[in-house]
Amino acid sequence: MRFSRYTPGLPKSTFVALLFVPHLATASIVIDCDGAYRNRTLNATELRVLIDRHQIWHRTYETKYESAMAQNDPRKAHLCLAELKGADLTWVDLRDADLRGADLTGARLQWADLRDADLRGARLDRADLGNASLRYANLSDTSFERANLQGANLMGANLSATQMRYADLRSANLGYTNLSGGQFANAHLQGAYFSGANLLDTDFQRADLGAVVFEPSEIPPAARMSTALHLDEMTYVRTPRALLKLRADFQGARMHAQAAAITFALNHATLWRHENFADDIASVAKYTLLELPTHWGTQPIRALLALASLFLLCSFFYAFALRFPSRTQQRRETEIRTAPESNGASWRDAILWGVQFSLLASMRIGFRGHRVDRWVMRILAPNLEFEAAGWVKLCANIQVWLSIFLLASWAATSYWQPFW
Repeated sequence: MRFSRYTPGLPKSTFVALLFVPHLATASIVIDCDGAYRNRTLNATELRVLIDRHQIWHRTYETKYESAMAQNDPRKAHLCLAELKGADLTWVDLRDADLRGADLTGARLQWADLRDADLRGARLDRADLGNASLRYANLSDTSFERANLQGANLMGANLSATQMRYADLRSANLGYTNLSGGQFANAHLQGAYFSGANLLDTDFQRADLGAVVFEPSEIPPAARMSTALHLDEMTYVRTPRALLKLRADFQGARMHAQAAAITFALNHATLWRHENFADDIASVAKYTLLELPTHWGTQPIRALLALASLFLLCSFFYAFALRFPSRTQQRRETEIRTAPESNGASWRDAILWGVQFSLLASMRIGFRGHRVDRWVMRILAPNLEFEAAGWVKLCANIQVWLSIFLLASWAATSYWQPFW
């Protein structure tokens, strides 16, 4: 629910109807505010005087207990329901301030100190809170749509039912926050920190979760994260419990693409977290053999694409060797004898034969006399035979083993889930 002012002029039936249409409006809750600045627009001078008085009040009552006992002190900033659209509040100290229901649309609050402030029902749409401190602030039902909270510290804040659509929360600290029922659709959350946060029923549809530290105490439903972006880039620092639970929920909901993305995130997160050289070598091997070819089994098609790339690259090398055969020995039968021995094959023939030889090297699979490449050779060119030497032979042997490995990786990850 969102705190809002009562709007006169509408019949009671209209408000009753809006209660049953959540996409059009939210239930109205009247804020009990008798502050001197209710529904008033403050100019820069008035705002400066009020902030100075509030800082004196805060210095007078340094402890939280003393501040709680001095809520009625006239020096405290009681700005509930105040009109502060576009106000310049950069670097201000408004700790413990009463900003319930205040309209701070488009306000500039960079580096502002709003720790323990009460902002329930406030509107901060399109406000700039870059690097602001909102630790332990009460932000329930607050609207931050399209606001800039990049680098903001919201640790321990109450953000239940908060509207964060299209907000920029890159590198924000959301540790141990209450985000239950929050709306983060289309938000930018790259690098945000969610350790210990309560994400129960939080909506992350189409939100960008790249490099998010995902260690919440409660995770959102799978349906509310099904369209989130860059799930495969999420990570963890201490425990993978939340990611494992989220993957299980995706699997239970038959969202296999999302579950595969979490699988990659889990394996990639621990790849380079080592302190000794031996583990670093193992990480390099895992990255080369398991992550690059198939993304830890989540994208088997990558192995086939790598095989095709290897085939084209080797075809170029073989064509070059056939065009300039000074360091390569070929035994040509009837179809290739037309090429002059001194100058090598023409470019057209060299490319054609290079592609054929690369194809045969990719299919050199089998044992003894039963090999796929020989069957293909009998079909394509029964009178043609290659015999490579030097670096061409070395390249062909490497291609054979890489082709076998890539085909095996594709087959294993297409029909099984070895890393899940």
